[in-house]
Amino acid sequence: MKENDIRTYSRNTELVSERREHIAKSVAPLFVKQGYERTTIRDIAKVCGMSMGHLYYYIGSKEDILGIMMDYDQHFYTDFVKQMIASYDSLSPTDALIKVIDDLYRGMAGIPDFTRFFYQEMKNLQRDARRVIMDRERTLMAEFEKMLQRGCDSGEFVINDLTLVANTIIVTGHMWVLRKPLFARGYLLDDYIRYQTENILKSISAYPKKKPEAQD
Repeated sequence: MKENDIRTYSRNTELVSERREHIAKSVAPLFVKQGYERTTIRDIAKVCGMSMGHLYYYIGSKEDILGIMMDYDQHFYTDFVKQMIASYDSLSPTDALIKVIDDLYRGMAGIPDFTRFFYQEMKNLQRDARRVIMDRERTLMAEFEKMLQRGCDSGEFVINDLTLVANTIIVTGHMWVLRKPLFARGYLLDDYIRYQTENILKSISAYPKKKPEAQD
């Protein structure tokens, strides 16, 4: 279900978009904590700071909220990444990849409960919803594959499997969110991004740095 298909009584499209973004961001932590099935409309209205009547002014059902979350998530993971990659197109493939990884991982860290929710609830979603998420993931990987291919064409990267590397970059971003309690005491996000970026570049660089020769 797309956001435009969700019932609303408001004709102010900008206001509807703002309210639905608020709903999506407010409800994601609740879904992670309680699970989608166990969360009631009353719970959702409370966490959003709305009456049930006010909530129903912008949605038609609980299922609509899942559609709003998927639409918001889609916007971030595909539109956001496409814009990032396009904005760094004038940079070298290596510099562009560094910038995109930094922006992507910080973006993921900014909405952690969306990633947690979809990992947690994927198996419980209806088939159409699962297909939407998988299509989103394929689109996201395709954007990274094109970016990596540009690096291969320029001679900066050597990659045998573009899909595998693209998937590794994305999942490494998810890992900060999913395993953050284990990282929290030993790493800052800046440290994590720098370390993982260095590892990714080392694995695909066509020009590995030579170790300094030992002096007599």
